[in-house]
Amino acid sequence: MAFAQCKISLASDVESTTTASRSLCTTAVSPTSGSCREAASALDSPAGGFSMRWRCGARFADGSHGCIYRAFNLQTGQIFATKVHAMKESDSADPLNRKKVADRLAELEELRHPNIVEHLGHDIADVNLYIYLEYVGGSLQAMLQEFGPFRGQMLGRVARGVLEGLAYLHTREPPVVHGSVASCNILVSEEGQPKLQCFQFSRHVAPRAHCATLETLSWMAPEVFQKQGSDRTEADIWSAGWVIVEMATGEAPWAGASLDQIRFALGGGLLAGPPLPTHLPTAARACAAACLQPAADSRPTARALLEAEFVACAKQLGPFGLC
Repeated sequence: MAFAQCKISLASDVESTTTASRSLCTTAVSPTSGSCREAASALDSPAGGFSMRWRCGARFADGSHGCIYRAFNLQTGQIFATKVHAMKESDSADPLNRKKVADRLAELEELRHPNIVEHLGHDIADVNLYIYLEYVGGSLQAMLQEFGPFRGQMLGRVARGVLEGLAYLHTREPPVVHGSVASCNILVSEEGQPKLQCFQFSRHVAPRAHCATLETLSWMAPEVFQKQGSDRTEADIWSAGWVIVEMATGEAPWAGASLDQIRFALGGGLLAGPPLPTHLPTAARACAAACLQPAADSRPTARALLEAEFVACAKQLGPFGLC
């Protein structure tokens, strides 16, 4: 589910029909290609059927279920992101399924936290689902690829932000399970603030052919692989453990393991936590090891992890201050 990070530039301001606007995302683009095509045209969203008037800019990222554009609110001047999902034809034609999608998104639009990407609204038109999001910038994955692993206070600060976001979700009534915690689904603001995005509701959207099995498994908890606990908050904690490892080492989860080895481990072959890199800092290792317990009930909560040594220190850290 990795997103390609691409140069952002506004598309030319030209007229476009409603039909054209709804087919911008019909051609799959590999997220590993390193670049994305710009949106073919800019458009004013039609007055009827959409919750606001906006103009589509450049296509700057691709995910496993759709593509993402920069967008401009014609009424307020706000720059935001529009994620366009191609829904399954059976779901888009079924009023009950459309309502399920709308209800799920309405729940996400109620979430307000500094470490959660804000959902601004949504629309469903024909077979396309438009999700309007706070525009943040690049992903944690892209940052690690560009600048390398984090050290010391920076590692603690970003880890704390991720855990703060999860603690907020998991203590809601009822608890909200993210379901897709991974470095590609964590955006980082210009101020270094991590923000969780891309919440899971994938059964309502059509899968893309380029979705890689290895990438899908990399952050997946054993109980999710075994189809025994995808709706539990503990699955998010497992994924957060791998994010901590990735931030500290710059290496993807299960570095050096084959697809068959990962499947065996997730399928029940783990008697203890997965092997962690030997060069992982001690404090980060302890936190990650607690997250990566094979038994879901043995993992700490996000709130408890906020007391871990290397993230507890980060609580007092200002933008340029010391702990």
